[in-house]
Amino acid sequence: MNYNTLTRCSMNKLFYTATLVALCCWWQAGATNFYFSSTQGNDGNPVNSMATPWASITKLNTLILQPADTVFLMRGDTFRGQITVLQSGSAAFPIVFSAYGNGNLPVVSGAAVVSGWVSMGTYYECTMPQTVFNFFWDNREMTLARFPNSGYIIQSGSTTSVINSAQLTQTDGYWNGAKVCVRTCQWVWETATVNASATGSLTLAVPLQISPIGNYGFFMYNKFAALDTVREWYYNAALQKLYFIPPAGSTPAAFTAEASVINNGISIGAGASNITIQNLWFDKHGANGIVVVSNSSVGIKVHNCVFTRQFLNGIQLRGYYHAVSGCTFRGCDGKGIEVAQGGKSILHHNQFSNIGMYLNSGTGKQTNLEAIGLQFVDSVHIHHNQIDSVGYTGIHADGTRHLVEKNILSNCMLLLNDGAPLKTYGGISDHIIYRNNFVSATPGNTEGTYNATFLTPGIYFDFNSNTSLIEDNTIYNHPDVGIFLNAGTHNITATRNVVYGADYGVYFNPPQQPTPMHNQHVTNNTLFALDPAARLIRQSPQPSTTNDYEVGIIDSNYLFNPYAANVAVRYGMGPPVNYTFTAWQATGYDVHSVPSFVNWTMPVNHSVLFMNPSDSILQISLGTGQYYDLDQNEICGILTLPPFTSKVLIDAQTICSCTFTPVISGNTMPCANNTSTYSIPDIAGSTYIWTVTGGTIVSGQGQNQILVQWNNGAAAGTVSVEQTVE
Repeated sequence: MNYNTLTRCSMNKLFYTATLVALCCWWQAGATNFYFSSTQGNDGNPVNSMATPWASITKLNTLILQPADTVFLMRGDTFRGQITVLQSGSAAFPIVFSAYGNGNLPVVSGAAVVSGWVSMGTYYECTMPQTVFNFFWDNREMTLARFPNSGYIIQSGSTTSVINSAQLTQTDGYWNGAKVCVRTCQWVWETATVNASATGSLTLAVPLQISPIGNYGFFMYNKFAALDTVREWYYNAALQKLYFIPPAGSTPAAFTAEASVINNGISIGAGASNITIQNLWFDKHGANGIVVVSNSSVGIKVHNCVFTRQFLNGIQLRGYYHAVSGCTFRGCDGKGIEVAQGGKSILHHNQFSNIGMYLNSGTGKQTNLEAIGLQFVDSVHIHHNQIDSVGYTGIHADGTRHLVEKNILSNCMLLLNDGAPLKTYGGISDHIIYRNNFVSATPGNTEGTYNATFLTPGIYFDFNSNTSLIEDNTIYNHPDVGIFLNAGTHNITATRNVVYGADYGVYFNPPQQPTPMHNQHVTNNTLFALDPAARLIRQSPQPSTTNDYEVGIIDSNYLFNPYAANVAVRYGMGPPVNYTFTAWQATGYDVHSVPSFVNWTMPVNHSVLFMNPSDSILQISLGTGQYYDLDQNEICGILTLPPFTSKVLIDAQTICSCTFTPVISGNTMPCANNTSTYSIPDIAGSTYIWTVTGGTIVSGQGQNQILVQWNNGAAAGTVSVEQTVE
């Protein structure tokens, strides 16, 4: 039972003082609204209004927009073309692009509808005068003709300029003008145009960034002779012909066919600033949904927009003080958002799904196929984004002073390896904070490699990145590594993180860089293994020819492996050396850490990871079961988790013996004749008997929440509840 005494205010007379405030509004003298409808408009209308809109993006691009002007596109309509913005608004009165009317968001499309198909026997063709960047049928992206249709050709002895393979048996010149997509290393599929070809070799028009690792795979594409299976397409620019093979028994005309022929949805020109874009849908562009072309632009705001099927990026930003919020990114082939230059921007409350899911899409270079990519920029705040299913990294934060917090990431690294849902690279990347993020289900992909063994982490600080913080993150349902600190990294603090179920909780990999790893602080983390072979700490020496394992401070962690005595492993010149908890402490690390107090045999698992990936305090009912935290404190009834945190508890498999005292929430200073709500956390199977003095229970008796009508007068009132758990 819990008893609260409430002080109530007297309210015989109540006086209000009203103040008239002159409010600033968005309207400015001279501001103009422009209306466009592709279905109901006419560019020849002499007067533009909601009743007499204009029709086309061509007409829109003739406008000389002024601060506070708003361009409205009709909901439910599709506008084909690129909007080019050359004028600026002001900080107080931006130029706005938005929607009007009812229905779905207006679509700014980079695609043209394709018709006029002619059967050529095994394929169909049509005339297409515009250059085709991508092709869609039934609103699905089709495959640019490739060889082989599945699997890969194996190369060896290649360079950045020449790819060699005994499997290239075609005659000299056969592959001239085609493209190649090669897995040059674990973290990238690179693309290039073939300048010249001979039996057994390809000479590239532009060198690759990385010499391909021997026995890694590649495939050829963008050649008419490779058009030989359903759902493949090819475009011949010289003949202005588009070719397509639909599924058996169908024709291209059976569904809508669209070809991406326009680069960008909105292009914000050099120096154009203070532009707000909201409530628009950008679809099927050959490059970007929105691109800011100049680093001198400031104040670009994008809100509540949808980005789908862009070949490069949903949004590419340059400049400063931009914001992207409340947007949805689906099926963008390269990246969802790229911050290419500048910084001091905010990316928040966006949703990303199925980003970078085609090997030969996007830039075809390193740092491709990502949900969010920061290209060595400054001070970007990334928070409250949901990211699911990405070819490479979820958030790649290179540069300085980025804050990445309260994001939820799952199913990253679906096409590549040597990356992570959260990754930072390079000696000029510093003062990065990863805080209160949730990371799960990141397998990595070795397809097209040979004997690749990289272990995919949840959070990854790569070569020489430094002076950064990893705190209060949760990494779970993750098979390889929780936190990976690569060669040359230094001054990295990892604290209060939960790594649940990884093969290695924290992995220190110092070799291969001239700058030794040093001054790392890994403290107060919960590292919990779910497999006998798992180790909570893994170390390699620095350099690899020595037995120097000094990296900084590793201490005050929870090192729990209920299935094995070993908690750490070191790799060096000889075979790996495993360490029990006591032996590990003898090395000088984890002197104040806590080992597992439970021992199980697979498949028994009585641990539970409780999570709160939300902004509200979460109270979780534990029912009548008895739990222990990792300090062996008994936890009963309710577990309270602060926002974006998690906690591992051990289920004791018995009834709770401690007394749980719930806390009543509600107004402790109610006024007479007013109503107030009071509640306690709900536990399944409980009954509740409330008692109130000084007022009347209006509703809720028997439930975990009641509504009380307080009496008139100044006397104290009380609220109490008796909770019985069955």
